[in-house]
Amino acid sequence: LIKVKVFGIKTPSVLNEELIREALKQDICVLRNFEIATGFNKQLFEPECFIKEHPNDTIDIVTQDPEIKTFHRTKNDKEGMRLADYLKYQKQMQVKDENGFIKFGVNIDIGNWKPQINELVAKIPEEFLF
Repeated sequence: LIKVKVFGIKTPSVLNEELIREALKQDICVLRNFEIATGFNKQLFEPECFIKEHPNDTIDIVTQDPEIKTFHRTKNDKEGMRLADYLKYQKQMQVKDENGFIKFGVNIDIGNWKPQINELVAKIPEEFLF
């Protein structure tokens, strides 16, 4: 496992060029307290909001055999699922499907999710946006 660099953010001013440059050097990092320091609205990204606002949007699914320790696709065909159905599946205590596999949601087009896009653009430094 790789080590994860953790950056503590107490105020928006801490999210400066030096921190951004250092964060971008990392394979993975955590910006702790980001939502508190910037006023980021996490509620816009809660599953309940997605189900309410975008239940019929489609999410791509990758299926994995839980016995395999690497991320190896057990199916190569593209599978899609309604977002509401996937989030219900994800909430289940037993997350394996009827064949014993785990389904991961991997891609979703949020191009028409205006409140979420506006929040990301307003609060996340430009260098982190893709």
